[in-house]
Amino acid sequence: KKGSPKWYAYLDMRIIGIMYRALKQGKSVEEVTKTIEEKIKSLENAGGS
Repeated sequence: KKGSPKWYAYLDMRIIGIMYRALKQGKSVEEVTKTIEEKIKSLENAGGS
């Protein structure tokens, strides 16, 4: 349920996974940050999971 502690934990784990994979591929921190911001905005606009 969006806004619940479990939802935020799920979102945090997704973001950590995305960041880890991107940094491991050699992408810059700025590029990774921009990607994360875009994904968070798309989740907010879609209503989350």
